[in-house]
Formats: sequence, C-alpha cells, structure tokens
Amino acid sequence: MTERFTLRRVPSFTPKGGGTPQDRQLQDSISVTRENFQKLEARLQRAILSGGLLNPDAPPLTLYLLKDGTRALTGNWVNGDDYGIQVPWIQLSTSFSDGVVEGRLQWNAEDGTMEYGLPGGNVVLQVGQEIVFKATNKSGVTIPNGGVVYIDGAQGQRPTIALARADSPLTIAVAGMATEEILDNASGYVTAVGLVRGIDTSGFSDGDLMYLSPTVAGAIQVGRPTAPNYKVFIGYVTNANATGTVIVNPIIQPTIMALSDVLEAAPSDGQILAWSAANSRFELQTPSSGTFPPDDFDLLTNGVDELVFADGDVTWIL
Repeated sequence: MTERFTLRRVPSFTPKGGGTPQDRQLQDSISVTRENFQKLEARLQRAILSGGLLNPDAPPLTLYLLKDGTRALTGNWVNGDDYGIQVPWIQLSTSFSDGVVEGRLQWNAEDGTMEYGLPGGNVVLQVGQEIVFKATNKSGVTIPNGGVVYIDGAQGQRPTIALARADSPLTIAVAGMATEEILDNASGYVTAVGLVRGIDTSGFSDGDLMYLSPTVAGAIQVGRPTAPNYKVFIGYVTNANATGTVIVNPIIQPTIMALSDVLEAAPSDGQILAWSAANSRFELQTPSSGTFPPDDFDLLTNGVDELVFADGDVTWIL
C-alpha cells in the first residue's frame, strides 16, 4: 500500500477568543505520496527562507506540515507548543541581497558568513565575526555612528555609555565603538570587536592604526597621543572613505604605575622607580643628591673596564 501524507495550508490569523493553530480552519488540503511529499518539503524549506510563501503573490501565510494519523515524520516540521522546525540542514541562498530586516537570517556573500538584522533595523550582525552589545546613552549628547565610547554606569540592567577621551583616566576605559547613531536617553548597539561601517574615514589611509583622541570626545586619530595623555589603541582603518569601514579591537596601553609589579603612588618631581627586594616590587624613591662630575673627587682603580669616581657619600662607576 502506498504511503500518503497530508499537506495543509493554514491562514496566519488568530481565531476570535484566542486558540492554537490546531483550532484554526484548515484550507487547501492535498494528499501526496512520500516521494512527492519530500519534493514539496524541499520547496517549502526554500519558500520559508525566501519569505515563507510558495506563491510570492499570495497573501502572507503561516505554513505547517502535519503528520498523517499517528505516523511521525522525522526531519520535518514538529507539532508542539513551540511549532519549531526540525531539519537535518538548511541551505541559505548565497545570492540573496535585500538589505537589513529585523529578525531575518541571511547569507552575507561579501563577508562569507550568516548575518541577521537586529532590533531597530539599522544594524546587521555578522555571525562569528563581531561582538556587539546594547547600551543606553545617558551622556546628554548624541553619540554618532563611529563614536568611541566607555561605560559610565548602568540603568535597567543595561550599561550606560558616554564618549571616551584620552586625556583622563576616567574616560579611557574604551568598551567599543557605536555602530549606529544613539540619541540621548535612547539605546543602541556598540561593537566591542569587529567591523563598523558607514563612518567618515576620508582623512585616513587604508591600514592606518587608530588611537583615541585626547582632544575630541569619541574621535579617533592616527598616531599615539603624547604624554601625559593616554595611549588607547582602537583598531585599523580597512576602507578610507567618506562612508568608510574600520575594524575595532580596543587595547588600553597601561601607564608605568598600572603595571602589576609597581607600587602605585603619586610621584614627586625627580623621583625614580627602584626595585625593592624586601617587597618584591618597584617603588618610587628619591635618588641621592650630588653632581657629576664632582668638583672634588678621587679617581679610584677598579679593574680594567671601570673608572670609579668617589665624592664623599656618592660614587659613580663608568
């Protein structure tokens, strides 16, 4: 006896008073053989990925594959509370290109990976190639797309951000670069690692190293700032253009006092770092006073390769 399966099309609406898809009126039922069912299944999978319609001119529908009697179908749509799809694999179209749509998964041929649209419709996440997080701007000013930001607090279980600047230790802990414009009191996405597109890099060259500016909040510059400003590496320019692209990978270059084996303290003028064997760390010390060469000194012999000048308590070895 030839096995036959039922393929039904269910209109996408919620019946009055609520209910589940099983409660909805089934329409356009057809009976097919297993071979034809598998062919239809493949067509359905392609239709799902291109918009969920067998007929692009038909009204929006929600499609369900229902089992025939008690015979379970493996590798097909699964009935249940979630109405999920269970398939051995999914083939995305490698030629599809239709912009950003929130919640849609598609193939990005240029970057060679899957991508999907994030809420708001402005940001697309390339899977496996970037890390983004959502944050709230409470800084009092608009954060532009491409603005370098640091985390200055939290609100509603979400970090708050402000524009970073390399002239203060309070504003150099860079968390990433805004990947869309974020208005004051609004939320948006920040790229911690990965590409940020559509920003003005026309003043740069491809491959330039970017550093956080000490003079313009949230801005980038070529070349490390000079001390006492802080050196914060932001990333690389990958496309120098009015609507260019950068790759973000922030690294804060520590000050000497921030090193693990240095006792952090406020230095006084003329102090130096010296190793303390007793404490196993470098500490600030004030060097002994004296002038070189001393006005009145004794030349001592101390081997072939050294000249020793002695002036009271101070000794220089050359």
